[in-house]
Amino acid sequence: MTFLLRLRVTLPVLAAMLMVILVVPSVDARLPRAKPYHAGRPITLDTNLLSTSGVPAWAIDEYLEAATPLPRLGAAFVDAEKKYGVNARFLLAAAMHESRWGRSYIAQAKHNLFGYNAYDRDPVRYASAYATFAANIADTARFIKDWYLTPGGRWWGGQPTLRSMQQFWSSSHTWGVNVSRIATSIQLDSIVGRKIVFAAPFVGGTPHPGERASVDLGWVGGAIPDGVEFAATWQPIALDSIDPTNASPAAPAPNAADASHATTVAARRVGTGTRRIALTVATPPAPGNYRLDLEMRDVGGRPLRATERVGIPSVEVRVWGDRAVSYDLEPRPDGDGVVVRITNTGRTTIPAALPEISPASRDLEAEVVRSFVAVTASSSDAADPAPVPLITSPLVADLLPGASVSLDVSGIEAMTGRTTNWLAVNLNVLGDSTWFAPYPNAGARFFDVGSVPQGEQGRSNQP
Repeated sequence: MTFLLRLRVTLPVLAAMLMVILVVPSVDARLPRAKPYHAGRPITLDTNLLSTSGVPAWAIDEYLEAATPLPRLGAAFVDAEKKYGVNARFLLAAAMHESRWGRSYIAQAKHNLFGYNAYDRDPVRYASAYATFAANIADTARFIKDWYLTPGGRWWGGQPTLRSMQQFWSSSHTWGVNVSRIATSIQLDSIVGRKIVFAAPFVGGTPHPGERASVDLGWVGGAIPDGVEFAATWQPIALDSIDPTNASPAAPAPNAADASHATTVAARRVGTGTRRIALTVATPPAPGNYRLDLEMRDVGGRPLRATERVGIPSVEVRVWGDRAVSYDLEPRPDGDGVVVRITNTGRTTIPAALPEISPASRDLEAEVVRSFVAVTASSSDAADPAPVPLITSPLVADLLPGASVSLDVSGIEAMTGRTTNWLAVNLNVLGDSTWFAPYPNAGARFFDVGSVPQGEQGRSNQP
């Protein structure tokens, strides 16, 4: 009885031990050590799969569009790499191998690109179903990392490599070889290889705070991928933060903005033409002068690798306040003066005069308060600072936002007795020096036409 009892106790223990032996995989100690992965290089049987691929999502999207019926999944592969550390190029190759380039029934019916849980005895029945391809990619990357590529994982074979994985992943012991071949054969394009050169962007209209500015971006070279996005950084140069109590007739320099207050926003791509892209960009909250920097980004706004970045020239942009004007001065064709154009670049109508008083209560002796433009000339000589009035002209009608009015100023040399003059243009609104507050009521300065070579006259803006 004692012998039989001991036998009954011992047999279950031996059976349990045998089961443990059967289910624990044996690690091949002869496996080569994992080799570092280099971006753009082949993935061999011994490449470390816990590595950064350097593959952009847009390039995976282009490959899938050209070679498979699958949707854009580049972001899902790149996100899985970032979250779990499993090389995205390997994940892509494994997905292509298991799903027959996305055409298998399991891939199409169950969003299962890796044959996850598709046991040999009935693959279609047992294969896991996912709501989306992205969910399948993320779940499989986690499973591979925890069970195959991590020491102590259920199917850890000794190294985080294809050679190690293929011991237990598939009943076919050539699985790793096939995935390696596919990973090496996949040709993913690069932006640098397209030799793209951008022109300086053009910002249209008169941008105001809190709006969206239209940006036109041209280039030469190869095509810009559809999936590539753009980001815009507004770097303050000088914000409009001048003290309105400053009564100086000269225009003081605006306060310098803190360079650390730069803001980066997404630049929405609204159109692509022949070598031209149309973008819209949210403007900064405060008026002033800014440097606009554009940057190419990967799908979802992800930064591109440093080696994939293409520089875009910066451009200075004026963001206008609600009450603002710009002045343009162009030489007259006869060379004896300038044409001054004043444009309302704000969002508020500039009144030409105070609202009329009803005839019953009108004071006939009262003067109508009007807005007027004054142009003066002065010398650069400090000993003769007094400006010479050239013209004073009232606004004949309200100046609507975006509207302009022009003045012809001639005979400057005759009125000043000088061949070289600085011109100043000022718009006085209803006699109120604070109407443009917090901006100074001062305008453009301009050399007399006779002293400046043709083509050097420029635009000067208010404030």
